[in-house]
Amino acid sequence: MLLTAVALPAIWVDRNIVQEQGFVALAGPLGSDQAFQSGLVSALSSTAKAQLKLPAGLDDLAGGLIQTAATSVTTDPGYPQAWTQTLQQSHQVNFGDTGTETLALDVAPLVKLVAGRVSAGLPVYVPINTPSQVLISLGDPGLSRYVTVVSKVGKAGYWLGGAAIVLLLLGLVVARKRGTTAIMAAVGLALVALVWKIAEMAVIGMVQRTPTGNAVADVFSTQLAALAEVSVDRWILIAFIVAGSLFLVGILARVLEMGSTRRM
Repeated sequence: MLLTAVALPAIWVDRNIVQEQGFVALAGPLGSDQAFQSGLVSALSSTAKAQLKLPAGLDDLAGGLIQTAATSVTTDPGYPQAWTQTLQQSHQVNFGDTGTETLALDVAPLVKLVAGRVSAGLPVYVPINTPSQVLISLGDPGLSRYVTVVSKVGKAGYWLGGAAIVLLLLGLVVARKRGTTAIMAAVGLALVALVWKIAEMAVIGMVQRTPTGNAVADVFSTQLAALAEVSVDRWILIAFIVAGSLFLVGILARVLEMGSTRRM
């Protein structure tokens, strides 16, 4: 059970945080969260003004256009795709070989979307070059040191999970009272799932109570934690269902064992 207690959370971390596809799926709904959109729009406006290189003489005119474009960017037909690309690039920034010293959100695809709206709003179309990377810090630079740890733990989860299953099967094979062994395993798994829930509540509470000093980062971390809680709860529910099924199998096995003993 100790292996299981570590294995399944590690596997969840690998599938939903370390793997890009899982991270994009987990954080995707944030793009339509109104509280996050509000902070994102404000950050995009100031970031775009600082990053976009405009032709001489257009700065004053473009300043207002940037503000308008940033404010309405979340209603742009290209926003969903740009948000997905933002998550993909952000994952590469944080978990790639060339990761930054701090966790960050790479909003370059959104800045490009703003630039396109600004170009379309000028009296004469002027292409605006955008940087390939535009980072918004997601908090304490010290958090980046956990990225390597998270990656290693996530990968180890599959080995630990496999070992836990093998040990359970071996225990059932060599046990004289397989029904009792199955019942004990079921109770142990249920207790582990309960510990997961308690640990989850503690971690989520800590994340939501810890300010980052950055409005976008605060909302991102808080809302992402809420989405993670929903995802983890599904895994915990499955664990309880498996524990319940194993318990019933154990009870049935005990009944059959007792019947066999009486006949002897």
